[in-house]
Amino acid sequence: MSKTGWVMIVAVVVFVAGCIEANPQPMPAGKETSVPGEDAGWQYSPPDEEKGLTDAVALGEISNVGEGDGGWGEDAAADLADQGSELDGEGGDVCTPVCDGKACGDDGCGDVCGQCAAWQACVEGQCTGECVTEGEMFPQGSGKMCCEGLLGLPECEEIALGEDPCAPVCACNEVIICVACGDGDCGPGENVCTCPADCFKCVPGDADADGVLDEGDNCPADFNPGQEDVDADGLGDACDPECGDPHAFDTCTYGLTEEQCIAAGGAWGIWGLAPMPSCMCPSGDGGCPCDEATDCVGLCYAELGELDCGNATQGVCSETKMMFGCFCIFQQAGEPPMGICID
Repeated sequence: MSKTGWVMIVAVVVFVAGCIEANPQPMPAGKETSVPGEDAGWQYSPPDEEKGLTDAVALGEISNVGEGDGGWGEDAAADLADQGSELDGEGGDVCTPVCDGKACGDDGCGDVCGQCAAWQACVEGQCTGECVTEGEMFPQGSGKMCCEGLLGLPECEEIALGEDPCAPVCACNEVIICVACGDGDCGPGENVCTCPADCFKCVPGDADADGVLDEGDNCPADFNPGQEDVDADGLGDACDPECGDPHAFDTCTYGLTEEQCIAAGGAWGIWGLAPMPSCMCPSGDGGCPCDEATDCVGLCYAELGELDCGNATQGVCSETKMMFGCFCIFQQAGEPPMGICID
């Protein structure tokens, strides 16, 4: 190559070097490092993982969070959520719930600190109130509640049997009673009105539910499982308007002659220790229940036997207007009978 050619090549190289020095290329964001024995140069330094994403943003190591395409917006928000922080969109404020010593109520972040039972109220962060137990009542609108597992139902009572014996007629009031309906047990506060499934065992053809079908019941509309009928007139005592007929032997008295006595339905003879015969008159209400003297035409009494008269609470009317022997005799209602012997 000629001398002139080498001169031109050297000139071009010098020109290019001068251009590079006058217009240096921008280096990527990072930091300069210096290694002993080598020229200072540029080296990329990634964010410190231990500092976390928020620290990286604060230090400027990630400067385009939420900016356009290629930015870190969605990933940064996800990372912040993973760290348990929450940005409010206006500066990155974090809401911390305040529930120390609180069992209920607002936590200051739009949520609650806890829930009270249905029968309790939240007052100043605490659950207050006592529940009402089984069989107890409280007025409607009082704010009280039945304990867990109990139903609060209007307090009702049966007032009559309707046309359908399985649907009693009930009367209710404005009082709530707490009951455990549905457990099969007719418990405290329960009856055929409040808990029919537990308390009313309806049987078709047994209107009074006494276990005796209507066709053979001597009181089909009145509960009388024992079918008592002391005067044997076919009408049970539970529905007999008047037990026996206390006026059936009104004309029969002790002082009648034998002929008159027999005509009046009495019996002629010697009674007890009396020396002379006399008329023994039927009472007309013999066997009817009683608990005081005025309940009977004759005597209201109970058999003595080995019974202590002070323990007798129910008597029956004597079959005759007079009686002989030893027995317990009732005088006043509510008072125990006294023992007596009549000869």
